[in-house]
Amino acid sequence: MGRKAIGVHPTTFRKWKTNRPELRQLLKEAQDNYCTYSPKSLQIEALKKFHELLIQGEVRIIEKRKIQKDNKGNIISETIETIKETKSSPRWVVERVLSKELPVIDAINRLIAEGIISPKQSEVMLNGLLELQMELANLA
Repeated sequence: MGRKAIGVHPTTFRKWKTNRPELRQLLKEAQDNYCTYSPKSLQIEALKKFHELLIQGEVRIIEKRKIQKDNKGNIISETIETIKETKSSPRWVVERVLSKELPVIDAINRLIAEGIISPKQSEVMLNGLLELQMELANLA
């Protein structure tokens, strides 16, 4: 997110991180400081957003412009088609990042599919599990 704020392209940022150990160290310190000093509510919100991205995938809105022209090249009509595209994370990525298999998430997805709980209820359950996971991590 920080690189976006200063307008640095992702490839450039990766090169900087690879070639500049002092930048890697500063980024590590910033991450440690965030974890140490940020309010718990922000940490939970960040985990929720990350969890959503992993489980639900990245949603992209794509607009396609269609222009219809006559024989002389004059524009007759113009329409914009909006496409919502969801790109899911591969399961192995989710498992590796979450450092476990996903039986709980699979169970929650099944409950939704069977109509037993709503997506909103599943969100409440997952948020509670994330908060519990953070509490356990802090105790360790």
